Amino acid sequence: MWKGTVPQELRTPKRVYRLAWGATLLFGLWYAALSFGNHYYFRTFAFDLGIKNQAVFDYAHGRHNYNTVLPELGGEVNNLANHFEPIMAMVSPLYWLFGNWTLLLVQWFCLLLGAWGMFRFARCVAPNKDWLPLVAMLSYFMFWGVFSALSFDVHTNVMAAGFLPWLFVAFQQKKWRTAAFWALLMLACKENIALWLAFIGLGLAWHYRNQVAQRKAALVLSLASVCAFLLILKWVMPYMADGKLEYLHFNYSALGKDMGEALKTLLTQPWKGIELLFFVPEGIDSSFAIKAKAWTWQLLFMSGAWLAVFRPAAALMAIPVLAQKMFNDDPTKWSPFLHYNIEFAPILAFALVVFAARLNPKTYVLMVSLVLLGGALATWRSFDLYRPQAYMPQQVKVWHSDHWKRSPSAAKIREVVDQIPHEASVSASAVLVPHLADRKIIRTWPDFREDDFVVLLDDGYMYYPQNQEEFRESVEELRANIAYRNWKLAAELFVFERIPKNGTAGFNK
Repeated sequence: MWKGTVPQELRTPKRVYRLAWGATLLFGLWYAALSFGNHYYFRTFAFDLGIKNQAVFDYAHGRHNYNTVLPELGGEVNNLANHFEPIMAMVSPLYWLFGNWTLLLVQWFCLLLGAWGMFRFARCVAPNKDWLPLVAMLSYFMFWGVFSALSFDVHTNVMAAGFLPWLFVAFQQKKWRTAAFWALLMLACKENIALWLAFIGLGLAWHYRNQVAQRKAALVLSLASVCAFLLILKWVMPYMADGKLEYLHFNYSALGKDMGEALKTLLTQPWKGIELLFFVPEGIDSSFAIKAKAWTWQLLFMSGAWLAVFRPAAALMAIPVLAQKMFNDDPTKWSPFLHYNIEFAPILAFALVVFAARLNPKTYVLMVSLVLLGGALATWRSFDLYRPQAYMPQQVKVWHSDHWKRSPSAAKIREVVDQIPHEASVSASAVLVPHLADRKIIRTWPDFREDDFVVLLDDGYMYYPQNQEEFRESVEELRANIAYRNWKLAAELFVFERIPKNGTAGFNK
């Protein structure tokens, strides 16, 4: 063991630390190849990186963001009325260093930070099990939900998931100011994180039910989070909307028309909620929808969700995550894809640590081997499952050559994008918006309001929110618009420039 001033419970053999740093390097590079590679090759999207990049751009300039990327906001409604994400304002100074890569870098860092939080938590919980910190880190690193989140843009719930392990550490060490810091940081990520924190508090209260100080602190966390959730949903976000927008993200018609009805349904008909966890509501019969919930449950149990049977604290923490997935009207959210599974990563690692901490050596080795092998197989299986529209085949498999190229070339697209004046208003294809968001007006085609430029990519993959036929019809309509000059810069890349009144062109092709 290491000697010195480090507390006994935090001393770890050097070989474990070396392997932990090696794992961090390996997964850090893998994560970077996923996230940064997709952005470099124009496989990030208006929804959501474009929305967030424009917000960060405005925050970096000391302005509120009246978002133009999301049509529902239309440049007239504060972006905080869409999602309550003050974390973006907090990181916005980094824009001056990293530009439209800022949030991708922050998300990547938060995930690596979370892995080290799980390492520290395991070291605190089980100081007699030298290898458990590395096991906890690997369980978190290799979870399939991390890869699906990284392959689809940036989302602030991913950052919150990276902060949660450090909240666990603070509770284990009874450092209440530190716990408050991490809780507040999580609350700054998104409005639904407050509800998740309420259940995290309940889970921690159960886990520390025999420790008075931790139990009381966990219940305070839960109550404070419920209050924060209600405050944000009922006062802060409506205030930011200024009466121009209803909450956009209540999509749970199987439970009722609003949150009040949904809560009433779950309280009076609890079997309805249980049924929705596993079965598809009536009226949805697509093959993808039927498979989506089964895939998610299969991958969760392969990754160690069965540990929640022995550690109910983890099950309590997972309740709002499962509910927001499985009760939703959108089958994509039921699936293992996108960013709707990331919260399971720290919960499953928590369950692994607190369960393994009490096992005898032989059972401990068998159990952690089973969890790590199951998790690795689940992640590998997730790479080959069918993906819905808005998921390009190249996004997730970094070992395939298609991940590292596109047509037209990324360099050609970037050359065109970089020529668009920053002061110009632009409507652009969804995959171009994140790279053009550093301006006051940037819209997602076909949202078009006589903008200065229209930049479109017809590469055969991504036309959202249109299909290919609708996209090409709308392009032909724009060609016929005599107010615009059309530069065809490649077979698939077009720039339409509004003709200045003096008749000169402002775009240098």
